Amino acid sequence: MANPKNKTAAQQKKQEAAVSNFIRQVVDEDLRNGKYAGRKWAGRPGLRADHEAGDPDPAKIRTRFPPEP
Repeated sequence: MANPKNKTAAQQKKQEAAVSNFIRQVVDEDLRNGKYAGRKWAGRPGLRADHEAGDPDPAKIRTRFPPEP
């Protein structure tokens, strides 16, 4: 009988891929569905009206730093 502690690299990678956090799952789902694909970006932080007048946003993910609590 095989020892469960001795996993192959492929099995380990598959298990790590299956174990994810909920934030990553939400982001992956949004990217898959193209939730923000049509958003626009003014090229700098600003009001929503500024962004709506801007060009399509080339970034798949845009974050804020520091993140808000």
